[in-house]
Amino acid sequence: MSRRSVLAGGAAVLAAAPVRGQPVPVRAEYPLLAAPPASHAVTWLDVATEGGTYRLFRAVPRAAAPADGWRSLWMLDGNAVFNRLTADELGAVPGLVIFGVGYPVATEFDFDARARDYTPEGAGARADPRQPERETGGDRRFRARLLGPLRAAAEAGVAVDPGGRCLWGHSYGGLFTLVTLLEAPGAFRRYVAVSPSLWFAPEVLAGIEAAAPAAAAGTGLMLLHGGDEGRGQGPEAKALAERLARRGDIEVTSEALPGLGHGATLAGSFGRALGYATG
Repeated sequence: MSRRSVLAGGAAVLAAAPVRGQPVPVRAEYPLLAAPPASHAVTWLDVATEGGTYRLFRAVPRAAAPADGWRSLWMLDGNAVFNRLTADELGAVPGLVIFGVGYPVATEFDFDARARDYTPEGAGARADPRQPERETGGDRRFRARLLGPLRAAAEAGVAVDPGGRCLWGHSYGGLFTLVTLLEAPGAFRRYVAVSPSLWFAPEVLAGIEAAAPAAAAGTGLMLLHGGDEGRGQGPEAKALAERLARRGDIEVTSEALPGLGHGATLAGSFGRALGYATG
């Protein structure tokens, strides 16, 4: 059976009512795989690691690579990203590689896996208050996989500029992106944190921020949030952006996405993130 047929198969997704506020699972159809854009070749592969299996999506420019290699944008929640990215958005960045890091599921999100992988280790066994049965606190283990076997598998055969990598994440993924910037600033050149879950273990994030090493010159952060988000997201994000900018070692850009709630900022951030990653 081909990879594409496996991707299209899998268990049926039931349109059941949300459980304790959990979004209804949405089946991923991947229109880019059915109708590849003129600008990029779009493929995917499953990669087994000691911590589990991940699905890697790749959109690689069809043109010849520059001498230093392509700049790249690494996007968490890869199933949702590659289900929502459009050919026009890819066509606007013909010189950028996009890697999506997801899970081998038929839906846009693996809610349990992302809660485990994207939340800070310092929180220990702290539960997601909305889903107390979920495992959390596995971000350092996931980061080791991301920078090790997953990066090696995704970049195999692709001319990537090692100094031109950018990391994007939304919600829990945005939190992971921020913590990666603070704990391992050299892992990527630029970071895009979209509607990060700053409400999760804020005391742990404060400790990570206080202990963060200096970042190398040229390290950048784009911090985005929705203009219509709750949980005080806007004020919290603005305050964080101001603190990080005062450090002097991170080039910080902060922006509200007008009229967008938390969920809508995922796809609503694509244009800004793609452009930022090429800069």
